[in-house]
Amino acid sequence: MAATLPLPLEQALFRVAQEALTNISRHSKATSVEVELVWENGDIILSIADNGHGFNVSSSDGKGLGLQSMRERVEALGGQLEVKSKPGTGTRIKARLKGMG
Repeated sequence: MAATLPLPLEQALFRVAQEALTNISRHSKATSVEVELVWENGDIILSIADNGHGFNVSSSDGKGLGLQSMRERVEALGGQLEVKSKPGTGTRIKARLKGMG
């Protein structure tokens, strides 16, 4: 059964995925990327992971507009954005939005 999301949620997830994939292409030197979109207990979770060189998340806060805009877009809809990375380990971005149901 296909799930339908409200348009603002669809647009936010699309833009987060677009920005994450752009960042991966420009900065990570990744050779593999995994994108997953799941509906879990009424929440919509977008997870994007790469095997790139990673970065120090705490020292990147506020330096780039990409992560900041993703966070603002998700939080504006009452969601959460989680970024896990460290040098040499790749990066995982997880956006969790409240769905319907």
